[in-house]
Amino acid sequence: MNLFAYHNSRLLDCRFPHGALKCRGEAALCIYLSGRDAVRARAALRLWADGKELLIPAGKISPCSCEKLRSLPLEGEGGFCFSFNITAPTEPQLIWYYFIIDVAPERGGGETMRLFYGAPETRSGVGKFYPAWETPPDYQITVFAHDFETPSWFRHGIVYQIFPDRFNRECLNDSARGTCIPAFSRAEYHEKLGRRIIRHKDWFEPVLHSPCAGEEFYSPCDYYGGDFAGIKQKLPYLAQMGISVIYLNPIFEAASNHRYNTSDYLSVDPILGSDYDLTELSKAAAEYGIRLMADGVFSHTGDDSVYFNKYGTYPSCGAYSGADSPYYKWYEFKHFPDEYRCWWGFKTLPEVNELQPDYVRFTE
Repeated sequence: MNLFAYHNSRLLDCRFPHGALKCRGEAALCIYLSGRDAVRARAALRLWADGKELLIPAGKISPCSCEKLRSLPLEGEGGFCFSFNITAPTEPQLIWYYFIIDVAPERGGGETMRLFYGAPETRSGVGKFYPAWETPPDYQITVFAHDFETPSWFRHGIVYQIFPDRFNRECLNDSARGTCIPAFSRAEYHEKLGRRIIRHKDWFEPVLHSPCAGEEFYSPCDYYGGDFAGIKQKLPYLAQMGISVIYLNPIFEAASNHRYNTSDYLSVDPILGSDYDLTELSKAAAEYGIRLMADGVFSHTGDDSVYFNKYGTYPSCGAYSGADSPYYKWYEFKHFPDEYRCWWGFKTLPEVNELQPDYVRFTE
């Protein structure tokens, strides 16, 4: 079959507008088909909203110019754009969609061939064909309350993003003399759990960006010791620049320096300090009229976590142990235990089912 398709959820030619929709907001979705067999193909939109499936025929089918096909980019000769107009539900929720492609037989005989066109594993970007017997990954659209307004303190504020490990550390000026840097002593917590910790005593040492000796893959295990106390020391500097919001990259306990692989949602990472240290930072920031906003990573956890516990680091019964785990339903195993849905294909970042009732209750 000579048929090509293109939909890119990040491209305005394919999805307008970008991003989330207000309740009852409207959006236009388009899929482009080209190739010798495109003339015999028809596309429909499969939409999941309000807990039910909707099959929507194309509202408009338009021929595409060669220039248009090349700009997408899309292979094959000739082409058509199938357009769909949707209206968001009246209640906030996530809605999902993919496309159904039916190709009529060539000379009136035979059966119509059905294909699905869905999202890549990342749920965003350029999609691909899937066979009719395989349910494809959906694209997602977030629908938010019609009366929601972004708070004025954020809309009119100046936000400064901080990657905690690399911003500032307590006792920075003493590091050259070998004085104890508190964050480094607190790192022993992770070492006792069997995790590798590489300490940069010199703040200006090069960043580790290649695998450690004897290892095949890079591991984000080098730390400069940035912490809550270090951020607190820099508040006068931030206030002088007119900063009104500090956006902190993840601060939950995690087995990496970036902390996007959460190990425990109920604890701050000890390298950064304690709950008390975070409270003191918040209080001090408020005195300068600065708010704190934390990056909450709730679409996935780390595999080395209380919840998945792949390596038995924690005493909990993690999902990797089996269906008896209280967290098993949070995750989607294709073939237990080693094939599971994960963020961008990274096995160290198992994705959670954000709509699973137990997980919803946990995060509320």
